[in-house]
Amino acid sequence: ATRPMSRTMRTVLLLLCVAAAQARPGGDWAHGHGHGHGQDSDTCSPSDIQVETQKLRLEALQEDFKDFRNKVTARTARGKEVDVKIKDMKTRLGFLEDSGCDDEFEFQCGGESPQCLSRLLICDARVDCPNGADESECDVFTPSGSVWQGNVIYDHCTKRQPEHIRMTIENYRVIDYLRSFPEVMATLEFDSHHHNYDYTSSLEVHGVMDLKPGEHLLYLAPPEDDGIAIGCIFDGTHPDHCHGKIMRERTREVCGEFFMERIDRH
Repeated sequence: ATRPMSRTMRTVLLLLCVAAAQARPGGDWAHGHGHGHGQDSDTCSPSDIQVETQKLRLEALQEDFKDFRNKVTARTARGKEVDVKIKDMKTRLGFLEDSGCDDEFEFQCGGESPQCLSRLLICDARVDCPNGADESECDVFTPSGSVWQGNVIYDHCTKRQPEHIRMTIENYRVIDYLRSFPEVMATLEFDSHHHNYDYTSSLEVHGVMDLKPGEHLLYLAPPEDDGIAIGCIFDGTHPDHCHGKIMRERTREVCGEFFMERIDRH
């Protein structure tokens, strides 16, 4: 197949065509510049030159627009990266500062008019903080059907001693009278290795998602009589990742850690 002529080559031929036409006595456009070589006599007609010129201009504009769009996309991506880093830094600084509130039951609105607000009012679809902070981070990080997977860093408390954890959210339900603590039902699968053989076990678990801004916590109550609970903390910046902790519910002692990421939309 014949390769399409490049825009540069077409521009050169167009210029030659115009020059040849202007060089003829009286500017006669009726004869083609390729006379005697079997070319079409209308190749250099004014209408053909005008059409080809408009095509070249249009293609040049399309190239300019494509370059502009690529630059905007790149700058937007860089802007989003900067926003994530700034938000992450604010979250880290927030953890270092004394909120002045009872953090177990209250949330610090912050801003120019800081005040303590009951955590029961977070994400209740009504703005209570002057700056709207109580309704600023209400995204659903663990929707029904989402699948999460992670590697265990260490585990000093469970009998399974898993190397990998897989979590499927079976149901995520917002309760009208307690919207800041949606109910979560999930299935946990554990990949373990003991005495030269591998095995997988699973458990059905129930818990809640604590929607505290900047530190969403998925808490799964102990599914067995050993009193071992599981929590996974979201930093408010990376919705597809959480830092997991295995703990003894009665003492809140952390005896294991893992990292988990969402895999169902990759």
